[in-house]
Amino acid sequence: MRIYKKGKTSLVSSILNILGLTAAFAALYIILVQVHHDLTYNKALKDSDQIYVLTKKEINQSEYSSYMNRPMGEYVLNASPDIEAGGCGKIIAMCSVSNWWLATGMI
Repeated sequence: MRIYKKGKTSLVSSILNILGLTAAFAALYIILVQVHHDLTYNKALKDSDQIYVLTKKEINQSEYSSYMNRPMGEYVLNASPDIEAGGCGKIIAMCSVSNWWLATGMI
């Protein structure tokens, strides 16, 4: 079976078709890996279907953020009777790894 005919146009079009198909399969693979990651994230934790991340969107911002000040986070946790447990974490920004170990008491 011949993949391409003799001549430049059919050879070029065959190469373009193979490159296009390769790009399509690469895009499909990347999308499927992301979907798999999203669907199986934290599934090893007990009651993983009941874990949620609280996010907010500022008025002038276009993206959502999970960063929230502590009083607002505690207010939201206490305002909803459906939340069984919640917590706030401390974010150490702009420090090196060695400073992080010192700040967290790991050393």
